[in-house]
Amino acid sequence: MADRRPLQRAAAGGNEPTALLAGRRILDMDRYVPAYFAIINNRLSRGASRLYLRRFGIGVTEWRLVAMLALEPDIPAARACEYLGMDKALVSRALRRLDSLGHLKAGSNGRRRTWRLSERGEALYDEILDVALQREARLLAGVSPAQKEAFLAVARQMMANLPLVEDGDAAG
Repeated sequence: MADRRPLQRAAAGGNEPTALLAGRRILDMDRYVPAYFAIINNRLSRGASRLYLRRFGIGVTEWRLVAMLALEPDIPAARACEYLGMDKALVSRALRRLDSLGHLKAGSNGRRRTWRLSERGEALYDEILDVALQREARLLAGVSPAQKEAFLAVARQMMANLPLVEDGDAAG
């Protein structure tokens, strides 16, 4: 992110997510990790949705479910919600849409409805996978394999820390 106003940052090498602007403490978006995640995710998701809708007739939410079902077939909607971090209503709408397009097969695991990709859904997955991997390659242009692995290690730790954030949110 680029500087827009003259900020007083911490000493060189500091990684504080705040700075001073006209004597007032402000959030330094260039150093605030959640801002990067939000901006990158918003732009990637918006672009993917437009592209996938135009080329494949589904949006990024449906694509995430298709990818999840390729990874874990025969799962209930609750598992997709948990893994993808999406709310139940969003997942339910996306499952209904994918099912109406013939991309899913419903089953059951006791009293719970489960989902898997149909042959048509598997073909869709194969088509979109190549596009998704091309988008990732463009996103990672200039990033070394070691940098990617370091980022993934940090991202995995952040995922593990999410319960601490959520518990703090619930307490505060």
